[in-house]
Amino acid sequence: MCNAYIEGNKAIVDMSKCPYEFGSPEFLNLHLKDLATIEGDIKVIRYEEEIVIELDLEKTAVLIDYANIIRQVEALMLRDDIYGMKQDDHYEMRRRLLRQFYEYMFMNPVMAYRTLEDYNEPVPER
Repeated sequence: MCNAYIEGNKAIVDMSKCPYEFGSPEFLNLHLKDLATIEGDIKVIRYEEEIVIELDLEKTAVLIDYANIIRQVEALMLRDDIYGMKQDDHYEMRRRLLRQFYEYMFMNPVMAYRTLEDYNEPVPER
């Protein structure tokens, strides 16, 4: 589809192969997931179709930093020890919360932030 390929420290996305409009929520969702899988050191992102859009270092850094956060959340989700003890009443609730946060990261970062901010776990009774 429209996955980025790497040339040196530049990620290039061929938008003519992408079924989504540039900047649409669907494109951003797919693009962030793709950036989160790239291991290389990306300095510039270039989008090519009829016109060429090349992000500068500062704008590219924002996307790469966000992709790195996504990668960190994915790594956390693979660990069972971060949710507490499985016997805990709120264990599953914490798992669902992190899953919801992860999904919102691709849709709307503000919603993802509010998901964590609004979480209020009662004090343990035991």
